[in-house]
Amino acid sequence: MIVSVPVEQVNAVRALAQILRRYTSLNHLAQAARAVLQNSNQITQMLADINKVDFTSVQVAREMSVVGYRNKLIL
Repeated sequence: MIVSVPVEQVNAVRALAQILRRYTSLNHLAQAARAVLQNSNQITQMLADINKVDFTSVQVAREMSVVGYRNKLIL
């Protein structure tokens, strides 16, 4: 026997499922961040790594990719 479920209930269940996925993702991220932030060696290494990044080059590459994307839209 197939039971018909009102659209409102289906939409409510979908919204609840999406909220649960978001909370699960956020919880996973928070646990991973906490583990890293409690390790001073990892923090020191992250600071050393970020200080090696050439942000000017990153910005130029980003700008070039945005221009390329815009050119594709124009064509």
